Amino acid sequence: MDTDVDNAFVVHWDGDRQMRFVNCKGVYVLEQLGADVKPGAKETSAMYCRQLSSVNKQPHFELSSKQNKYAGLGMTVKMATVQKNKEGFPPRQVKAAMEGRSAMHILNAPSTKRLKYAIRSGLIKNCPITEEAINHAEAIFGPDASTLKGKSTRPTPKKTYDDFFSPPEELYQHNRSITVCIDHMEIENAKFLTCIDTTVRYRSCIPVQNLKTDPVFDALDKI
Repeated sequence: MDTDVDNAFVVHWDGDRQMRFVNCKGVYVLEQLGADVKPGAKETSAMYCRQLSSVNKQPHFELSSKQNKYAGLGMTVKMATVQKNKEGFPPRQVKAAMEGRSAMHILNAPSTKRLKYAIRSGLIKNCPITEEAINHAEAIFGPDASTLKGKSTRPTPKKTYDDFFSPPEELYQHNRSITVCIDHMEIENAKFLTCIDTTVRYRSCIPVQNLKTDPVFDALDKI
């Protein structure tokens, strides 16, 4: 991907077919073909992003209501949009939801739970925002984008444990004479001596500086 040439991800599949994900307000979205240009719309490649009002800062995309086909796909793809989510809410509730999301940004993007607690506890004087408006904003716009970008972290990986053990003394007592199979390998120009015996089948891998005689014998002494 070279943003100086084309700020988009291109997925190649099924021979010469392609799917392009273009950048639109910091979010990479599937490129749409055949969308109608609406008044006040801003063109970004073949995707048209709806100009947001001064109150609603939540990024969203207004897709054409016509049957849309996407680059390289011979099928119709339906995507959930903000306009679709607004269906079922009267204009009064939609406006209140937009004001609730705007209030969340003004208050430095607290979590939905903390914002509803502040409203319920009366911590904000003369606040016209209600918990119902916050819930409607969550249903219409989804999770707040600024919260996802600024506060989300990767999941904590599972803790790993060192599972090293020393061979029991009985193995040394009953296997004084063994046959060792030796080979060498390189990983990113780092040389290793790997070996395994034919009796216990204990495998070892020792790093060496080079494959000369002295380093190899020093590595064998460590096994």
